[in-house]
Amino acid sequence: MYTQQFNIIAKTLMILDAAIILISGYAAYYLSIIYRPENTMIMSSYYVLISIMCIMFLNNYLMGSFGLYGEKRFTSFLAMSQAIITAIGLEFTGFFGSAFFMGKPHVDRIFVLLFFILIFTAMLLVRLFLYFYISKHSHKRLYSYNILIAGSARRIKNIADALERQLSWGHNITGCICTDDNTEIDDTLAPVLGRMDDFDQIIYDYQIDEIIFALPRDFPLDLKKYLNRCDLIGVAYKIVPAFFDPSNPKAMAVETLHNIPVLVSNKSAFNVSGLLYKRMLDILAGLVGTIIFLIIYPFAAISIKLDSPGPVMFKQCRIGMHGRKFYIYKFRTMVADAEAQKAGILVNPKTAWPELKTGKDPRITRIGSFLRKTSLDEFPQFLNVLKGTMSLIGTRPPTPSEVDVYEDWHRKRISIKPGLTGLWQISGRKNITDFAEVVKLDLAYIDGWKFRRDISILWKTALTVVTCKGAK
Repeated sequence: MYTQQFNIIAKTLMILDAAIILISGYAAYYLSIIYRPENTMIMSSYYVLISIMCIMFLNNYLMGSFGLYGEKRFTSFLAMSQAIITAIGLEFTGFFGSAFFMGKPHVDRIFVLLFFILIFTAMLLVRLFLYFYISKHSHKRLYSYNILIAGSARRIKNIADALERQLSWGHNITGCICTDDNTEIDDTLAPVLGRMDDFDQIIYDYQIDEIIFALPRDFPLDLKKYLNRCDLIGVAYKIVPAFFDPSNPKAMAVETLHNIPVLVSNKSAFNVSGLLYKRMLDILAGLVGTIIFLIIYPFAAISIKLDSPGPVMFKQCRIGMHGRKFYIYKFRTMVADAEAQKAGILVNPKTAWPELKTGKDPRITRIGSFLRKTSLDEFPQFLNVLKGTMSLIGTRPPTPSEVDVYEDWHRKRISIKPGLTGLWQISGRKNITDFAEVVKLDLAYIDGWKFRRDISILWKTALTVVTCKGAK
């Protein structure tokens, strides 16, 4: 019910906003003609239409970004007003600012000012009505939806808080049935109406339309009996899974598989749209990086060959997402028989993390040292990014010997595609020798992933490469 009501409200607001922009645009245009000083340039109707369409597109995106098409109600009218003026301000700044600096057709300042004022005023009035109707009036209507919550005190509080924030056109938390002796429930939010033994009487006395069962995992109750009772008398119900943890509400989601409801454990912050944007960035960066790799290849190949005998490229087996094996490519930076010269290398037996006995690895060639310091040796990995075995930003790709000795908590770092760069690289790179710290950085990236954070990491990586910070 709530999702359906929210979808109707959101779509209605989008249509109203589009109509407001269209009407405001032409109203501002004709008003600017009336109040325009004589002998001044008149902006063409074609450019007015382009302006309206661009503002309409930007408005849809920015209003959604600031929660104005979201299902969560704003805590105050002031907070909603600030979101509206910020979104509209960014729309106008982005479009008309870029048009001005690009020297596009004449931008009429009177038109822009009137357009802004009309849009802001109309959208504010629409949402003013919506805010006060939903927040102050809708739940008091005679036919508002009466909801009863049955469960433990902690779960009742979480459900009641969520219902208070939920956008709809009329629901009322009538009260709750508390299954424990906890007295922390706020009576103004969800007054306790009785116990489970009073179930039928409460439904009849308080004209309950829907019951939300939020029972704790260990509560001894034949829930099926109560669900059958609800079906018999025509009362709707919802069930909050017993193992749902209110302290971590994002850890679980509900999906449908051909009308079969399934509970989904969300173990990472990655979603479908986020992964799509990430892959698009990988393809774009992979193409650019591969072109640069092809340009520098002849020069790197000649330098590597002149410096030491052996192949130009170095290929090594690495572990990818959830244990998938793939080969990583780099320019060779060590002598050809580097594997046979491991005497100067100490490998931590607990993590297979390489640690130097001395401050400098004698196997690294002179040109190899330069390639590593400038990170040019990494450019062949753009082939891995294009192929899809790696991502542009992710966790450091481990070797099979490392993964063989992983502790359980280490394995989460290979639950995503390994990356060409990541938090480890911008946080000191080779200066961080503690494997546990590297894993913590990887897990922080996985748990807190956002696409804009990838962009930030990419920018910081560029700075790190330019300054050679942490490289060896």
